[in-house]
Amino acid sequence: MGSMDTGQIILIALLICAFCGAQIVMVGLLVWYSAARRKGANKWTSFAKKHGLSHQPPGFMEGGYGSMGGKMDGRDVTFYTYSTGGRSRVVWTVASVRSSSPKAVTFSVGAKGFDGAVYKAFGAQDIVIGIKDFDDAFMIQSNPPELASALLLQNADLRAMIQTLKPYELQYKDRFASCRLLRSQADEAVLLNMLALARKLAETLEGEA
Repeated sequence: MGSMDTGQIILIALLICAFCGAQIVMVGLLVWYSAARRKGANKWTSFAKKHGLSHQPPGFMEGGYGSMGGKMDGRDVTFYTYSTGGRSRVVWTVASVRSSSPKAVTFSVGAKGFDGAVYKAFGAQDIVIGIKDFDDAFMIQSNPPELASALLLQNADLRAMIQTLKPYELQYKDRFASCRLLRSQADEAVLLNMLALARKLAETLEGEA
């Protein structure tokens, strides 16, 4: 077997360097991701202690910050993160409030656009409430259809909160009002605003009962 020439040796050396470099980058990204997730989870732990909730940290292979639950202002509330999308994983944060409304209705509204569109079910139609800036910015669905107008037209405060937070989805289903935002959310003000919007929807529905 003949000896390698200088060009072959250089090529092998470059390949080894490229492989090692890629491994270093991967390890660096994993370390950065783990540190960021740990920091966010610690913020959730602090939030839970401050507001009297229990915090369940995420599993080793889970994205996000786990879940929190308990009572705030006399209501059962839950915060949790989850991921979708397989390899192209997307992490979501949800704040949920249990409602006392007996109505078997559904409602959802979400900001239109790449970062916040409520995807319509097959054949479903976007509901228009007659307020142009709101109709242009948000996709609305409800069952029965007239519920959307009843909730939004007469409740300027609810509309204003939706327009401020621009949730990916604000939903009422199975007696739970929930607010969903894209990405893992660890900021206390954001979490409280999510909860306030979900609670406002629950209270508005209870007022319609």
